[in-house]
Amino acid sequence: MNIEVIRDIVHKTGFRLTGHASVEAMKDGISPKDIRYAIFHGKIIEQYLEREYVDVESCLIYALLPTKIPVHVVLDIIVKQSVVVITVYVPDRNKWTASQVRKRKKGKRK
Repeated sequence: MNIEVIRDIVHKTGFRLTGHASVEAMKDGISPKDIRYAIFHGKIIEQYLEREYVDVESCLIYALLPTKIPVHVVLDIIVKQSVVVITVYVPDRNKWTASQVRKRKKGKRK
């Protein structure tokens, strides 16, 4: 997954929000403009390779908004032609280190 491919798609065709993404964004005060900013200024911190559907790639983007608020955007990239925002949120400090690395659950080892 290449962030530049995602940015190119969004630049050409924009992105769609799921209903879930709209609700979660509203709860955290994240606007569509903030989501676009995150896509164009953020970085991929996780990729989700085990997908049920062929030709759908998923990833998690992290960005720090100009307001210094960290944001996560989960995307599906469909046939490298469209981008769907699955969810968007401000990361929970109890679950993320520096908003970019998942904290391991106590008692669990890799």
